[in-house]
Amino acid sequence: MEAGHSAGLDFPMIQQWVYLLSIAIKDEEVVRWLDASGLGLSQIRYGILNGEYGGGTAAWDLIQDHPALRRLGLAAFLKIRLSIETLVGLGLPESGLLQEKWKAAYAWLTDQGKKP
Repeated sequence: MEAGHSAGLDFPMIQQWVYLLSIAIKDEEVVRWLDASGLGLSQIRYGILNGEYGGGTAAWDLIQDHPALRRLGLAAFLKIRLSIETLVGLGLPESGLLQEKWKAAYAWLTDQGKKP
């Protein structure tokens, strides 16, 4: 709570932040479980077909200058990125394609969370 408050988040935003980060971690575990169940490739194809791994600039334009909202946005991006990195780390075929789609779609996202 203290870390959230010092980062400019009020209680409802802290709840959302914790939720998004928790979901990101849960998704990593689910991706590993699906792969162990023989469904890893299905996760990659779902990601490609769903288009979930691209874009984000319109929403980012609205929140990038608001520190608290920017933190929520970065947590949402982490949710997607962590799943991709898990699939790549598992060495699944086609996972590199997801990684390339991410890099192309989010090349504007810098370490500071600002568009260049």
